[in-house]
Amino acid sequence: MKKDITVLLTGAGAPGAPGIINCYKKNGERNIRIIGVDANSNAAGKGLVDAFYKVPSASDPDFISSVLSVCDAEKIDIVVPIVTRELEHFSKNKSLFEEKKIKVSVMDFDTLKIVNDKGNLLDAMKASGIPTAEYYIANNSEQLFNYIDKLGYPYKPVCVKATFGNGSRGVRIIEADGDGYDRFFNEKPNSSFISYSTVYNALNGRDIPKMMVMEYLPGDEYSVDVLSDKEKIISMICRKGTKVVSSIQVESVIVDNSKIISLCSEVVKKLHISGVFGFDVKCDIYGNPRIIEINPRLTAGIVACAAAGCNIPYLELLRQLGETIPEQKIQYGVVMTRRWEEVFYDATGSRIDW
Repeated sequence: MKKDITVLLTGAGAPGAPGIINCYKKNGERNIRIIGVDANSNAAGKGLVDAFYKVPSASDPDFISSVLSVCDAEKIDIVVPIVTRELEHFSKNKSLFEEKKIKVSVMDFDTLKIVNDKGNLLDAMKASGIPTAEYYIANNSEQLFNYIDKLGYPYKPVCVKATFGNGSRGVRIIEADGDGYDRFFNEKPNSSFISYSTVYNALNGRDIPKMMVMEYLPGDEYSVDVLSDKEKIISMICRKGTKVVSSIQVESVIVDNSKIISLCSEVVKKLHISGVFGFDVKCDIYGNPRIIEINPRLTAGIVACAAAGCNIPYLELLRQLGETIPEQKIQYGVVMTRRWEEVFYDATGSRIDW
């Protein structure tokens, strides 16, 4: 067995946390002690880690100092943030951790500024000659509604999204002629589709963050998980989402799609991206893949890659430690289906095994 290490995982209550924790536990080479932190004292992953700490949210001025205190107390080797809003804070303060000989699994700030902003990413791809969906960037509500018209609404559905955010926050699809009756009775209220009037009443005349107006892509949806080092691609796995809820794949299958892999590889090399991250890809009406965004962290469904033979969360630890990364053999066709599972805590916050 290799030397034991201690990992601090942020976002212990995030949807992808249980899968990532399993990836660390089932690495087959070494013991990994996992310390979880979250702003929620009852985070679902609290009972799955070796020790848990409540820390402030990323917007709190004491966030980084609180995490550093946990690192000191638990003798952390590597910090792995999986909450999007934390990433820039860790990247700006990476030197504070490195002074303590602690690695942080986060991109350099100059790269993060591009890939963590959907507008900056598509602008950079377009400048590099990489095909994108048709899109415009709106800095105010007047521009937003002008661009919605320019992209063909009401004759075509249009997607609007905040350029900075994660999950399905600030993302909606505006469709004029959807079947309201069918949607009312057959879709849950968390549908991404919304009426023009609802968006207009909510945003017109209001101060809004920078937003993207993009053509709606009706084709299949994919996620591509990547581990790269100085633009050299170590691992790249493609997952087709067969059931997606609030941007999270609850059912997926590992596929060998050379067209999508080639497109994502081109982006990694031309934009000089290094680290662990995931592409969100959708296909247009003709089946052409278009990159929608990059999640510059471990993704919520990355555990499916590990089940298929490529444990990217663990391989990223090897990269951070400077250890040799073995060649991975992918088992295509592996299907992942998620399920709900309850976690219980007593009044003192201790887990109840029931």
